[in-house]
Amino acid sequence: MRMLERQSALISSRAGAFCTAALLWLPLSGCLTYNGNRAIVPFFEIYDQPARPAGPGKALKSGPQEPPAPSREHVFRPFGSFEAIGEERSRLKLLWPFGDFAWGGGEERHWVLPIFYYRNRLLAPAEGSDLDWMVFPFFYGGSDPTEGSYFAFFPFGGKLRGLLAKDETHFILFPFYWRWWEKEYDSMHVLFPFFNRVRGGGHEGWRLWPFYGWYKSFKEDGAPRYEKSFIAWPFYIHDLRDMNSQRPVEIFYSFPFYGQSINPHTVTRSYFFMLFNTARDVKTGDALYFGYFLPYRFTGGQFDPWPLFGWKSRTLNTGGEFVSWDNRGIYPPGGEVLLGEKPAPAELRTRFRQFVLWPLQRYDTDQADGWEETRFWLLPLLWHFHILQKDSFQVTSEWTIWPLYRYRREGGRSTFYFPSPIWFRQENPFERQYARLWRLFLYENNPERRGWELLYGLFSRRFEKAENKSILAVFYGLLEWESSPEGQRFRVFYLPWR
Repeated sequence: MRMLERQSALISSRAGAFCTAALLWLPLSGCLTYNGNRAIVPFFEIYDQPARPAGPGKALKSGPQEPPAPSREHVFRPFGSFEAIGEERSRLKLLWPFGDFAWGGGEERHWVLPIFYYRNRLLAPAEGSDLDWMVFPFFYGGSDPTEGSYFAFFPFGGKLRGLLAKDETHFILFPFYWRWWEKEYDSMHVLFPFFNRVRGGGHEGWRLWPFYGWYKSFKEDGAPRYEKSFIAWPFYIHDLRDMNSQRPVEIFYSFPFYGQSINPHTVTRSYFFMLFNTARDVKTGDALYFGYFLPYRFTGGQFDPWPLFGWKSRTLNTGGEFVSWDNRGIYPPGGEVLLGEKPAPAELRTRFRQFVLWPLQRYDTDQADGWEETRFWLLPLLWHFHILQKDSFQVTSEWTIWPLYRYRREGGRSTFYFPSPIWFRQENPFERQYARLWRLFLYENNPERRGWELLYGLFSRRFEKAENKSILAVFYGLLEWESSPEGQRFRVFYLPWR
């Protein structure tokens, strides 16, 4: 008797598990979302798409980039997702961006913000791997087959490689002693920032801040690059920069009274801690008046009593340098006046921007021969971006009324979301991981399909363009009506009826 009861209970439990799995699998396998994904909205969704050719989760490779591999990502909101990229690489995100783990394809890269980071990248065959890790802010370590290993326990002492944009760094009781190398460039600090000495790699100099300091840099043939010096910083500062270029700069500053910057094209002067500044073009005589402590900028093409209101209009050549032109001719910076000549439209770039109570209201246009871009902000409620590629007539346009909705059209794809409380746009991975939780209405139109979804899939509709097929679904296919050239079909509780 007890044996029969146990068998009956086992059969009942298995049947219950089977029914539960069926209830989850039937809608997932038999119904697609408005944009073609399989999902149990808003908590689970599957994305099929080409992987991004660069960025976190992709192995670093030298030489030409291979075409992106296809990927499939399973998103479990709000906990995270698992993505298979091609046949070799995988990526797991947990409460992204706090947890991110990627492996395969010649590289492992893991982080747990803000405390842990690990990366192990395979080099060429038989060369080993390049390993870096840290437990922020105390422990740092790694190894390289050619450069060796390193380890540091901050702030007590150790050695670092490839961090802080330096080849190698040594320190003891930071900031008591700190020394770094970049190729042959050697810089040593004692009681940073008070004492510093540099040498090697075309550099030499030292400082005992704030009393005195001087630095020089020169090329292999001895030609100078720069010379910098100060006495009783910041009361006397004198720099010669870009000495090996066609536009060397001389800078002098005596805080807080006077400063100047002179190059072959522009003379800039500053008075009383940058309250009053002037910049004058040597060739044209055009002057710009501006201030940093009390911001303002006034010139022939600009009027900005910041942050109240302002406007600026400029024409630049394709190299990004300012160009002024009138009926007498063109005035290229650093060149002679070319009377009667006007640059071809393809060589010019025109920009106009305007603001009122910055940053609340702003308007910006930027256009050249091949493209035109317009941006408008009325923060925090509205912003609009519009980009036109004139050769292909391809338009990228975005309208946002915060926090109500966001509409974006780019190439052959357009999307609409309501509500849209996040002011920035990053569809992958942030919006993919979380945004579906608060979006009550979604719409997408792309070359393959168009469709919409309301109230987390309570109602949805999509149209498959290639098949000329329309599907209207209630509660993810619990009730579904399909219309196509082959006829009409109904589904009730995920079972087909014709």
